[in-house]
Amino acid sequence: NAVTFVQHAAIAALHSEPAVVADMVATYDRRRHRLVELLSALDGVSCELPAGSFYAFADFSPVLARKHNGQAIGSSLKLAEILLDQERVAVIPGSAFGAEGYLRISFATSTAVIEEATERIASLIRGLD
Repeated sequence: NAVTFVQHAAIAALHSEPAVVADMVATYDRRRHRLVELLSALDGVSCELPAGSFYAFADFSPVLARKHNGQAIGSSLKLAEILLDQERVAVIPGSAFGAEGYLRISFATSTAVIEEATERIASLIRGLD
């Protein structure tokens, strides 16, 4: 079941002018492509284009084998914690969805924020052992 706020958003979309909805769809599509492009360019990260959501689900498995400050990362939860603590980037570990090694990253934000967040992720990855 869709949560209440999503139901209200769907009603608003159905009552909106088609051009408004088309513009929103195009904006999110650009953000989706940009996030996947940036994530896929990172060393040790692969990401397929999501078909229908506000999230990319990127494979960071090779990154988990690396070390941060001399300690093995080892899990998507640990990587998510490091990203939040060190880079101030909030992601959801794939282990929450039964997909260890993956991170869920939202693109329901501006392109500038997407670009800044992926640069921060890249910075962390560059600094790993």
